Amino acid sequence: MTMVRTLITALLIGTAGVASAQKPDYKPVDSPDMIANATKHMQLVDRAVDLNADQEAKVTEVYLQVERQMKAIKYRLQGQPAADAEADLKGQYAVMDELVQRELATILTTSQMNKWMEDSK
Repeated sequence: MTMVRTLITALLIGTAGVASAQKPDYKPVDSPDMIANATKHMQLVDRAVDLNADQEAKVTEVYLQVERQMKAIKYRLQGQPAADAEADLKGQYAVMDELVQRELATILTTSQMNKWMEDSK
């Protein structure tokens, strides 16, 4: 399992590197929509497991990381045929889900994580 997580992390970092290499001048800036979306996701976790203030900040940052990565990936995909871009995004969504679950496991207590996994099925 650790090997899979390491490979997924490497893929995620590599994807971000490819996005930067193809359009190196692009750096995602946190927009109000991105912050609102990250906050919305944090609130879903909070409702399920009752986060403390420190956990709220950390979980929000995790979701902001996802927002930044997805914005960079979508920027990189501009100009590609829609079917290709959609196929690329499907794979990225799976990677991002794994990233979120891995990061949440470091932020939440064991009982919170178990409840989150049960509630988010």
